[in-house]
Amino acid sequence: MERDGIAHVAHSRAALAQLSSSRQAAVGENFPAGALPSSNPFELAGAGAAAYADVRPSYPESAVTWAVQGVHIGARVADIGAGAGRLTAALVSRGFEVWAVEPATDMRVEFLECLPDFPRTHLLATTAEATGLEDRFCDALTYGESWHWLERSRATTEAWRLLRPGGSVALLYNQLAVEHPWVHRLTRIMRSGDVQRPDKPPVLGDQFSTPQFFSVDWEHAVTPEHIIALGTTRASWLRASHEQRVRMRRNLVWYLYTELGMRPGEPVALPYHTYVWRAWRR
Repeated sequence: MERDGIAHVAHSRAALAQLSSSRQAAVGENFPAGALPSSNPFELAGAGAAAYADVRPSYPESAVTWAVQGVHIGARVADIGAGAGRLTAALVSRGFEVWAVEPATDMRVEFLECLPDFPRTHLLATTAEATGLEDRFCDALTYGESWHWLERSRATTEAWRLLRPGGSVALLYNQLAVEHPWVHRLTRIMRSGDVQRPDKPPVLGDQFSTPQFFSVDWEHAVTPEHIIALGTTRASWLRASHEQRVRMRRNLVWYLYTELGMRPGEPVALPYHTYVWRAWRR
């Protein structure tokens, strides 16, 4: 069983506020033609991007290793929908030349807060459907919990254009293990169900090989406070009204502390599955 701790960033949130005030200069706002922001809910993240970085788990080592199996050290890898950079950091640590695509401004701010040494010219304010990168630019592409937000026909065509012949694409998902009754009820309160299912692989079309599948079960060491914060990183929260957010938070507090009897600061093992699909450019 794999375990993953809470990620903590080294820089203060005061720096985030300063960086946020000058986003245009810091992270860029120049979208190429056809790359305008879509219905991506994380455009609404605001200050919640910091919670995303703090409480969303990174990916198990075995999942990342399988996702980029066969990709040589020094290869050029683009992480599409990079968010706060959890998967990007894992790719950098493996010796790849990494580029990151993230359309949401506040997520790019948090990305640079978490990965201050990442080359800013490699962090692109573009979309998966129109990255602005050159043809056959990449040896591999990764999508960490982002594929389901995309306009899939355009995203698939763009992925095929970006990859060199034989290049690979990997889709990774951390999903709460809802076969545990308490976790299933938790996801109902957070309005955050399964995104992908092992028996229904993502459709990549004839431009790619049939996706191969890998999964790993593991636990994330958290506290009840982390779980409550986790609820604020979900699309359902970002799109909710103030009244809906108050109700959701109240229900989470009741469920964790009263129904389940958890105590503030108490360690909790939150079970996850990580699913990975991998395919190759034809």
